[in-house]
Amino acid sequence: MSTNWLPGTRVGQLALARQWQAVLTASANGWDIPAADVTAFTGLITTAAAALEKAQDRATRTHIDAAACEAAFKELTGKMRYLKNNYFNSPPRTAAELASLELSPRNPPTEVPPPKNQVTAKHRPLGDHLIELVIEIVGDGITDNKASDYGFRVYWGIMPSGGASVEAATGRKRELRQAPAGGEDLPFSRFTRKKKEVFDFDSADRGKTVYFCIRLENAKGQGGPWGPVLDTVIP
Repeated sequence: MSTNWLPGTRVGQLALARQWQAVLTASANGWDIPAADVTAFTGLITTAAAALEKAQDRATRTHIDAAACEAAFKELTGKMRYLKNNYFNSPPRTAAELASLELSPRNPPTEVPPPKNQVTAKHRPLGDHLIELVIEIVGDGITDNKASDYGFRVYWGIMPSGGASVEAATGRKRELRQAPAGGEDLPFSRFTRKKKEVFDFDSADRGKTVYFCIRLENAKGQGGPWGPVLDTVIP
C-alpha cells in the first residue's frame, strides 16, 4: 500500500495529524465521520506527541521510551490510513478539501484506447478436424500499450460446398450461405490471449471450408480494426 502521502519523519507525521485534526474539528459532521473516530484520533495524537517528547529528551530517554514512541506512531499512522481510506478517498473529497488535508487527488484512471493494429494468422492442420491458428499482429507498425493489445477475438464460420441451405444457415451451426465479405459476417467468436489457438470441429464438418477473421481487443472489450478473412478446408 502506497504511503507517499505520509511524511518521512515523526515530527512531520505529527504535524500532518494535527492538520487533519483541525480540519476534522470543523468538517467531521459534514463528511459523516463518526465522532468516536475523531475522538480516538485526537487521543492518539496526544499520546504520540507525549511519547515523541520523551523519546527526544536525550538526558532521560530509555529504550522503553523509544519503544513506546514507536508503538504510539504506529497506532497514529494506522488511524490516519484508516481515515484516509474510509472517509477521504471514499466518497472522494474535492480537490480543495484534499488540499486542506495536505493530500493530492487520486490519479484518474488511465485511458485505454481501442487497439489500432491489425491481426492475421497462419493456419495448419493438426489432424482430423483439428486446425491450429498461429496469430500475429500485422507488422506491429503502431505502438499500442499492453492494455490496448490485451487479447484477440477470433471469429469463424463454416460453409459447405456451394453454400448452406436455409435450414443449415438458421440452425445450430449457422452455416454460411456464401463466402463472408468481412469479420462481421462470421457467426461465432472466442476470446484468447494466446497466440496459438486450436479449433476442434465436428467430424461431420470435414471437407467444409472454415473462414476466420481476427481482431485485437483492449482490456475493456473494445475491438480494433478487422484483419483479413482467412479460409481453409477442415481436414
